[in-house]
Amino acid sequence: MASAILTPPRRTAASAPARKVRLNLELPENLKRQLDDLVTSTQAASLSEVLRRSLALFDFCMDYQKQGGRLMMENPDGTREVLRIL
Repeated sequence: MASAILTPPRRTAASAPARKVRLNLELPENLKRQLDDLVTSTQAASLSEVLRRSLALFDFCMDYQKQGGRLMMENPDGTREVLRIL
């Protein structure tokens, strides 16, 4: 079965935010630890970078599913599972 590498559409200058906004979040400690672990394991420059990447991936997956696409995950044993994002 052929596989394709999909990349999310690039945001244009018109769709990019004009300015940054500061957010203050209250998170359970375990979620904060999980985010910190992702910063380390992905060698991201910051927590903001992990959140931006996560949002971009989520947005891409949602758009892909809305267009009728299916997201597949292949396990180490070769079996495949369909991922459903919301």
